[in-house]
Amino acid sequence: MLFQDRSSQQPVDTFAGGLLAFGLCDVFRYIGIDRKALRNSHIINNIYYNTNATIVQCIRVQSERKSDRAGSSQALRGGAKMSVMPKPRASSRHLPSKAASTNRGPKASRPFAPGYGILGANDGAGLLSWTWVARKMNRCHTYWLATVNSGKGSALPRPHVMPVWGVWLDDAFFFSTGRKSRKGQNLTANPACTITNDHREEAVIVEGEARSIAAAATLDRVAAAYKKKYKIDPRSMNEPIFEVHPSKVFAFIEKSFPKSATKWTL
Repeated sequence: MLFQDRSSQQPVDTFAGGLLAFGLCDVFRYIGIDRKALRNSHIINNIYYNTNATIVQCIRVQSERKSDRAGSSQALRGGAKMSVMPKPRASSRHLPSKAASTNRGPKASRPFAPGYGILGANDGAGLLSWTWVARKMNRCHTYWLATVNSGKGSALPRPHVMPVWGVWLDDAFFFSTGRKSRKGQNLTANPACTITNDHREEAVIVEGEARSIAAAATLDRVAAAYKKKYKIDPRSMNEPIFEVHPSKVFAFIEKSFPKSATKWTL
C-alpha cells in the first residue's frame, strides 16, 4: 500500500507501519484481547499512523540531504570556486644567488687581487664549483709541494718547492715523503704547506697543514687510491704518509681569469 506525503510529494510505502500494527494485534489477541475490539481501538490506529508519519519524516530528511549533495556537485562542475589554503611562497631572501647556486662545498668568493680587474662574485662567469677543484686535483699526476725551510743559525726561512705524487680524497690531499728529506724535515718543524696541480692554464692552489696519519682505515683507503693511480703502495716505502686538510683553496682559469677566479675558505 502506498501513502503520499503531500508536503514532499514523496510516495511512501506504509507496509512497515501496517506490519507493526497487525503484529501488535496478534500479541493482544494472544493475551486475551478481542480482535473486534482491536479493530475499533484507537491504539492500533495511532500506532499505524504514527509509524507512517515517522517514515515520511525520515524520507523527507534523506531527500533534503540528497538535494544538498546534488547541488554541491553541480556547483563544482559549473566552476564554483573552492576555498583552498594557499601554498606558502618562498621568500626571495632564501633563494640562492648566482654565486651560491654554482657551488657545492665550502664557502666560495672572489680572491683578493687589486689591480687585476676581477669581477664581483655574481658577475662574469660566476664562481667555479667545488667539484671543479676535485676533478682537477684527481686528474693531476704530479703535484708541486711548497714547504718552509726554517734555516739554521743566521739563515732566514725560505720556501722550498718539490714535485710529489699524491691523491685527492674526501676534500683532502694525501702524499708520502721521506723523513730525512728536506721537505720531510721542513714539515716536522713547520706543517704549513701549499700544494698545486701541474696544469698551467687551469690552476688549483691548496693551502693547509700536513699531518702524519696512522689510522689503519684511512691508510688502507689512501693506499688503494694511490696504487690504482701509480701502481705502487705508498706503505711499502716505510715512510710517513701525510694528510693536508685545506684551509684555503684558489682556482684560476687563464682564459677567463677575471671572470671566474674563485677562492674557498674552509
